[in-house]
This record gives sequence, C-alpha cells and structure tokens, in this order.
Amino acid sequence: MIPQDALCVLLLGQALFVFEVLADSSTTSAHSIIQGALISAKPWYPLLSRVPAFDTVTFCPVLMDIVGCLVHRKVPIIRMCVQDRIVADRYAGLCSTLLPLLYRLCVRSHAAKAGAATVDGGSTDREKPEDCYTDIERSIELWAPDIPLDFFTAYDEVEIQMMTTQANAYRLAALLVIHRLRFPFGDQDTLGQYYANCIFHEISSFFAYSNMHGAGAFPVTFPLFISMIEVEGPGEDLLENLQRFPIQSICMLKLHGFVRHIRRVKESGDNVSLFDLVEHDLTYAVIP
Repeated sequence: MIPQDALCVLLLGQALFVFEVLADSSTTSAHSIIQGALISAKPWYPLLSRVPAFDTVTFCPVLMDIVGCLVHRKVPIIRMCVQDRIVADRYAGLCSTLLPLLYRLCVRSHAAKAGAATVDGGSTDREKPEDCYTDIERSIELWAPDIPLDFFTAYDEVEIQMMTTQANAYRLAALLVIHRLRFPFGDQDTLGQYYANCIFHEISSFFAYSNMHGAGAFPVTFPLFISMIEVEGPGEDLLENLQRFPIQSICMLKLHGFVRHIRRVKESGDNVSLFDLVEHDLTYAVIP
C-alpha cells in the first residue's frame, strides 16, 4: 500500500519550507516546518525508502533537516540509510550514503553541546571533548559516493557534474564543520581556509565547465555558506553564478549578512566559536 498521506505531508512540508525561506528574511521556522513533516511521515519511511520513484520526496526533506541540525547542533528526525540499492537523486544527488555519517555527526555535536559527548549511545567519560569527532571525521575523509550502474545513461552531463560536485562539496563541508566544532576562530584557521578553498574550487569548476541549460536547482548553499565564513572573496564571486538557481540565490543573499557579521567579529580578534555566533545571531534558515 502506498502511504499517500505521508507523501502529501512531505510534499506540503517542502512547499511550506520553501515559502518560508523566500517570504521571510528573519526566521528559522522553516526548519521546524520540515521537522514537523518528517515526524508525521517517519512511521512510513521504511516503506517509502524502498520505492525509487519517491526518492526526491523522501530524501529532500531529510537533507533539509540534516543541514539545519548541522548548523544548530540538533538531532535530525530520521536516520536515512538505504542498503538494498544505490540511490542517485536530482536533489540529494549522490549523498545518500553520506547522510548516515552526517546524522552521526549531528548526534555527536548535540551531545557535545550538552556536555555529554556520546559515541553511538555509549559513554565516553574518559574521552576529551575535542576528540569525540575523530572516528566520524575519519569515516567522512574516506567516504566516496556509490555510483549506480546506469548513472551515466540515466542522467545528462549537467546532472552528472552537478551531483558529483554536490557530493564533493558536502564531504568537504562536513570536515569543515568538524574543524569548527573543535576550534574557535583564530585557532587553526589555515585548515579551515583550506577546506573552504577546496569547496570554492569544486563549485567554481562546475560553473566553469557546465552548460546550465535545463538545470533547476543546485543544492550547495550550505557548503558555500560556511566556506564564505572562512574566506572572503571567492564566495562573493560565485553569488552571480548562483543567480541561475533562484531559491539558492535568494537564500545565500540573505545569509550573506550573517557572513559579514562573523567576519567583523573575526576582525576584532575575539576567539569565538562559530556555533556560539549561530546560536545568538543567526536568524535566517540555512538550506541545502
């Protein structure tokens, strides 16, 4: 039986999420909307995840939730893990096998924020807080997307390049998140800048070599956002190219104000945490 109600809830949640992002420049309620939709549809996810035709409907809100949880150090609603097939989706791209690692990173970050860093449900009282991300970091460093057998025939060249770029950008963004969970600004900045420049390179290479005809969305707002916090210049150059994707462009232009705020804080010489600034000063939703 196809859970029509669950599909409707997910589609409505995504539509309201986009509306909230586009309509209001000072809100984080979009994340609450998508989490509410996922809570309602969660009992049906084991069935939905087995149907390839539903992939965009099911993977898109999970990615939206995970991005919000990475930014705000919360626990995502659903741990998406498809084991019986290789998923390639026009929104979540080739990131389906990265999502469980990002889920674990969110859980670990939330636990560390609460002062009780846990490892997959186990106690780590003897582990230093700055080391609680080591195993996840290693897994993400070694991660590479699984490629479906029909990938190069089922998708056109632009879609293939877009999904490959997205996968590389999210892997690097996760490593940058871990770096900033460990170190405040002013500490180990060189490595943070390295990750940021690698992300800029991935995205700019896509724009340089891809024919954009027919492309509808380019979900790299989150990697671009955290990279612009680290390095000024290349991200601003990419904003013009991002205008080809209205939702991502509008969101990034609104997030740019927060990026400039963080840069001013960094210039003051204060060694502050990115996530402390997010908690106190970020008033706009971050999208994938």
